[in-house]
Amino acid sequence: MKRGSQEIACEISISTTVDHEFLNASKCLNAGIATVAMIGVDEKHLQRIAAAVSGALGLEVSARVRYFKPDQFIEYLKSLPQPPPQTSEKTYAGYKVKHSMPKLSAEEQKAKEDLAHKLLSEALKKKKKK
Repeated sequence: MKRGSQEIACEISISTTVDHEFLNASKCLNAGIATVAMIGVDEKHLQRIAAAVSGALGLEVSARVRYFKPDQFIEYLKSLPQPPPQTSEKTYAGYKVKHSMPKLSAEEQKAKEDLAHKLLSEALKKKKKK
């Protein structure tokens, strides 16, 4: 995911092992991703992942991994600067096509964030039940 100029790799942890999540975080960091967001519903599991990451990768590298419960992650995303509206122009079959994304009102933005939060929460609940 990209927010402004910041790239964030999102790793959702429900039933995977600490070792598995550590490897996923390591892969993202080695690929040059600036921030890895570990998202999970179990605080103790997130703490075990954090201990494994900081123990194996050191403080400097592990500082690029952040740990969130779903609500905390949504709040974190809200705190990041909003990217400017994007405009792009491409040529298809000889025609120039210009695409721009309109800036959303505060109400529209809130509705989209609420929907994303709801969908993320439902997905996490479904995975946890399995």
